[in-house]
Amino acid sequence: MSIKAYIFVEVEQGSTRKIAKKLCTLSEVEEAHSVSGPYDIIALIEVENLTSLANLLTNKVYTINGVKRTLSNIIVD
Repeated sequence: MSIKAYIFVEVEQGSTRKIAKKLCTLSEVEEAHSVSGPYDIIALIEVENLTSLANLLTNKVYTINGVKRTLSNIIVD
């Protein structure tokens, strides 16, 4: 059973579009959108398990230049 989650991403000023496009190239990311509010991007992701979620964030998302921080919300329905 896979896990779906929303990842809220805060980025450096002026890099929102570039980072949203980069996130969309990751196989785990179903969609990513620029949004208003305290976070700049919301991405819908699907991974195999919690370890895969941690690996996605650590090894892929945080390696994108300009990503400042993230907040993960696992979908529970």
